[in-house]
Amino acid sequence: MSLLTIKLVDVYGNPLTRRAKVALRKDNDIYRFDITEGQIDISGLSHDLAEIYSLQVRARSYHTVAQFVVVSSKTQQISVVLPVKDSAVKSVTFPDLPTEFNRLSGIDCYQNLSDLPKAGLLNILTKCKATQLDGCNVSDLILGIRDVKQDRILAAVGVSLLWLVEASKDFHKVSGSLHDAPFGFMPAGSFKTSDSYGNLQITFFQRCGEFLADIDIDDANGLRHAFQVIRNTVKGPTHPYNIHQILVGYQGINPGYILNV
Repeated sequence: MSLLTIKLVDVYGNPLTRRAKVALRKDNDIYRFDITEGQIDISGLSHDLAEIYSLQVRARSYHTVAQFVVVSSKTQQISVVLPVKDSAVKSVTFPDLPTEFNRLSGIDCYQNLSDLPKAGLLNILTKCKATQLDGCNVSDLILGIRDVKQDRILAAVGVSLLWLVEASKDFHKVSGSLHDAPFGFMPAGSFKTSDSYGNLQITFFQRCGEFLADIDIDDANGLRHAFQVIRNTVKGPTHPYNIHQILVGYQGINPGYILNV
């Protein structure tokens, strides 16, 4: 008799503490279960060598996810990752600004930001730190931050960052038409990392040897694809809490703040 163990975890790999509903479907057969401890053992599923079931998991405050499961006569265990809904976040626990980033924005500027821009800033700086360019990282080549939005930052950079990005095999050139040039500056190229989801995009502008960069992380339906989220619609600016889930759960990059639901 087959035994299928389903473990529900958040993006950190912690067992889900919320009650969840699980549905397994094959043809006209539907099996429904409630999970209260983050894990369930299911036996007696019909199988003929290997049968493909569709699995759907719903839990309050988390996105509904769906995936296919192959059930055979062997005992097996699967982990299903549920990302948090941005609308379900009640509060955010932020760390002090990491010392290495103090020179870029300053502690006072960081502390005075509201939650969404602060989360966006940590997402971007952490992703920049993790992105290597010829022995250094992108954050090392940022001279200072001029402006912070919830989904992007505008930073002063040196021309060396542009040269290194142009020469890097980890970046490819893309359209920068959605990024408006600051007053008096001209476009100087836009580049994006090759990550499947959560791409770092750097759009350069120049004026008489001075360079600015509009830096953001592209969602591009990352939650839907990386975690197989269903019915996820994003309107308006990219939400930093969604980016947080992609960075932590898909790329293994931790921006350092905690979403409380």
